[in-house]
Amino acid sequence: VLVFEAIHMILKRIDEKQWNKIYKAFQNTKKRKQRWNDLKGIVLEPTFVPNIFNLGVNNLSSKQLNILNNNYIAHSLFKYALILKKNKCAAQLAHWIISLVRLRNFRTQLKSIDKDLQKHEKELDKQYAQKHQDLQKKQNKLKKQQQK
Repeated sequence: VLVFEAIHMILKRIDEKQWNKIYKAFQNTKKRKQRWNDLKGIVLEPTFVPNIFNLGVNNLSSKQLNILNNNYIAHSLFKYALILKKNKCAAQLAHWIISLVRLRNFRTQLKSIDKDLQKHEKELDKQYAQKHQDLQKKQNKLKKQQQK
């Protein structure tokens, strides 16, 4: 159920407030069965599979990423091996979600590293220009001294 809930959250762009409401309902056993029936209906919609194929890492907002990280991937039951014992299809979807989130996290880290790199490159370029200028001044000074 968690896997399909996570996919539903991504596809419908559910925010944290909506997710909290759904999660509270999920804690109630009677409501959990109803929620599972609702999710099965969503999975059977003709747009479900095409939406999954069209969903990419760039479609995830930072809020969705936080919800996925904190409320699904961090959940003790959201583990590939555990889900695989129950349902192979759900396990593959869980693996896909985990990979999607990891890729997004890596890209975010890479952007941060790239910004730092550009900042340091600019700093080094300035230092190089200053050193080059200082060296030219010294060379010109030496030439003048040799000409005397």
